[in-house]
Amino acid sequence: MSNEITRTYSLSDAILLTHIGKVLVELPGHLPQFESIVPKINQAFVDGLIADHISALEEGGDDAARGELGSKTQALVNEMEISKGLIKKLRFWIGEAFQDDPAKHKSFHLSKFWKVANNQPKLIQYMNMLSSLVNENSAALLAVGATQQLIDDLTANAKALMDADAVQETSKSGRASSTQARIQLLNSLYDRVQLLDGASELVFEGDQVTIDFYGLPVVRPKAEDLESEPEVSI
Repeated sequence: MSNEITRTYSLSDAILLTHIGKVLVELPGHLPQFESIVPKINQAFVDGLIADHISALEEGGDDAARGELGSKTQALVNEMEISKGLIKKLRFWIGEAFQDDPAKHKSFHLSKFWKVANNQPKLIQYMNMLSSLVNENSAALLAVGATQQLIDDLTANAKALMDADAVQETSKSGRASSTQARIQLLNSLYDRVQLLDGASELVFEGDQVTIDFYGLPVVRPKAEDLESEPEVSI
C-alpha cells in the first residue's frame, strides 16, 4: 500500500495561496467574531496560517523544484559537451603518439566515445576509463606535443561528470521528499481555509458579501474544455 501523500483539493496551488493571502488581509479584523462562535479560530490559528502561508510561498512549488533540478541537470549536460571537445583534441595526440603501435592506439577505444556520448551513465564510465589510460601514457603524449593542461582537463572532466551525476541523482530523491512535505503543508492550509469558509456562514449569517469573501474559490472549466453530449435520436 502506497504512503504517498496527495492533494486533498482540486484548486491549483497558485489559486489556493492567492485566496489565503486575500483572507489574511481581513481575518485579523474579523477574529473577535470568529473566535466568539468557533473558539479554535483564535490568534494562534491566524499566526499559524500566516507562517505556513509564507513557507508555502517561499518554497515556490513544483515549478521551482523542477527549475532547481533542471539547473543541476544542465551542469551535467555542460560537462558532457566539454567531453566532446576534449576527445577531438585527444584523438589527434593519441594518433601522433601511437601511430606505430596500432594495438596501443586501439586500447583507448576512441571510436566508442561517439556511441556513448549522449548516454549519461556509459559516458561517465568511459571518460573515467579514458582518463586513467591517458594518465598512464602521459609521457608518450607529452613527448609528441600534447600539453599537461589537456591531460589535467580530461582528469577534471571525468571527476566533474561523476560529481554532477551524483548531485543530480541526490536532487531527484530530495525533490520527491520535499514535494511530499509541500503537499502536506498545502493540504493543511486548505483544511484551515475550508474551516473559515464553513464558519463564516455561522459567524456572518445574513452578510452574504463577507460569507462570499471567505468562501473557497470555485474553478469552472472553460467552455472549450467541456465535452459536448452526444445527440440522442428518439
